[in-house]
Amino acid sequence: MIIKKFNELINESKSVNESMTLYRVVPLKNKEKLDVNEPGKYFVDSKSKIKDLTLKGKASDYYLITIKASTEDIDKTASDKESEVQGTKVVALKSGADKEVVKVEPYKMSA
Repeated sequence: MIIKKFNELINESKSVNESMTLYRVVPLKNKEKLDVNEPGKYFVDSKSKIKDLTLKGKASDYYLITIKASTEDIDKTASDKESEVQGTKVVALKSGADKEVVKVEPYKMSA
């Protein structure tokens, strides 16, 4: 079911727009240490899909990274595998994918 919805999202994005906005939360003490040239491989397509439980205890400070990436840079196989593991839609980007970091901001975990 998750994979089917993920494939529908990719097809929708291709027909409407070649660019997707994606999100990732990273544990960092200092956002200056974030490598904006390589912000990561795994993202979600909605802030509501960020799982606070998987983050708790990893650091005292977290940052939300918002990027734009082309749908052509999605690694479907890796996305499908990680989506099954996480139980929610995860978008994996290909190695070397062109990612535009739009914003890096402090992230507050829900209580």
